[in-house]
Amino acid sequence: MEQVKALLDAESFQKLKAQKIDDISLVLLKDNDLRDIGINEKGPRVVILQIIENLNSSHDNVNDKENTTNVIIPPSKQILRETLVSDNSFRLKVLQPVLDRGNIPDKNGISFLTRVACQPFEKRIENGHVYPSTEEQQKLANDIVELFPQLQCNNDRPEGAPDSWLFFWRNSGMEQGKHSGMIYHRIRNIIKKLPPEMRKYQRSKNVNKTTSIPTELLSKAEVLRTLDATKNDKKRICQEMEACFPLLKFLLNAKKSATEIHQMFPHLSAYNGYMIRKSFTQLFPCCEPEPDFKGVLSKCLLYSSSKFMQVEDEYIKGFLRMFSSMPMRGLRRRIDGTLSISEEQLASPFIRWLAPNISIAEDLKTYKESLQNEQPHVVCSAMPFKAGPSFVIINRNICIDVQCSIHAIDTLLKSFAVFGIEIPVHMRMMMDFLACVLYKNMSHSSRATVNRLVAAFYEATKAEDTEMI
Repeated sequence: MEQVKALLDAESFQKLKAQKIDDISLVLLKDNDLRDIGINEKGPRVVILQIIENLNSSHDNVNDKENTTNVIIPPSKQILRETLVSDNSFRLKVLQPVLDRGNIPDKNGISFLTRVACQPFEKRIENGHVYPSTEEQQKLANDIVELFPQLQCNNDRPEGAPDSWLFFWRNSGMEQGKHSGMIYHRIRNIIKKLPPEMRKYQRSKNVNKTTSIPTELLSKAEVLRTLDATKNDKKRICQEMEACFPLLKFLLNAKKSATEIHQMFPHLSAYNGYMIRKSFTQLFPCCEPEPDFKGVLSKCLLYSSSKFMQVEDEYIKGFLRMFSSMPMRGLRRRIDGTLSISEEQLASPFIRWLAPNISIAEDLKTYKESLQNEQPHVVCSAMPFKAGPSFVIINRNICIDVQCSIHAIDTLLKSFAVFGIEIPVHMRMMMDFLACVLYKNMSHSSRATVNRLVAAFYEATKAEDTEMI
């Protein structure tokens, strides 16, 4: 009866219990018996009969010595179909007018399909606290695309993705990592809504953990802090920073603030951001060692070509044009759909221009003192859109003088990982795009919009290379 309780709604299960149905009498039930008990809905009857069929076949197989009461039956296509039909709203709005006619629903329709298809999982989680396994989620995703083959055809489908990727993609196509897909996220949302005491897994309370960093390494870091960032000591500082990398990783894992990390490694802000870029390479050894900034940002100039025409620096302009082509939520728009903010405001999550006043040093000091919990960004000491000396501002206490716009972009993007800072919402798509086409430490993004831009970018690059030949 454990299987029945896990897969069946509470009302139908109580009707079985009221008739004192147990594991022995369960396998003897027929469809007419279920109607006599009062289970008239087709959905619950199909579920019960499917369980009985599986139990009978398991008992007939003498070689099967597994305890069938612990087997969780994956949803078959028949049960899935009946589950979809039993939801009147879904049947009338999506199933009959769209899916059964071979059409593809819109985004809301796909979400509706996922919610209804996951209802057996939802009931099971709420009643029995049994979470669906990876195999069960994959099976449900496969059943959906087999019932509705048109859902395999999707313009956003990443290269190499399986037919059921939209609903469940194991490890997101990687050797390891988080799964993705509508079913996976639906299950996560169901679990999040449970009270803490009903969750199968709970976060452990914060406890004091002893560091595993050797005392010798801490001593070496203390000595390193005392060295001045001079040209003659650059090689030594690089070597010592590399030797102290385990300490940097420990600070990141311990969720230390950017200020605390900088206090331990003050040279991160030295040498025009070189130490940040070098530390990033240690954090992500598979990253492209020599990213083609000039090639990528030059091609980005072709996007949103009517925007940021006054920006003097071509690489900053290319970055901003690609950045502005990404969807941005929460920004006010005019009736014609265009943004109601200025280009300078649109660029502010990435770069801000600081009009010269007294001197660069004094202007920067005044600017940093005015910051209130700002995210890392680039500051250019010049009139709006003009070229000038650039600086990467991490927070009020950390400012990095960079030599050129490419170093400014590179240092800014890598500083989020090196200082353990969460990427701002408006920058995430751009970060994913550059991770795919520039740094190449990602083969694809979890965001469909980014995957479309990446595919279009590579197609344009391929066409340009063909023309040159």
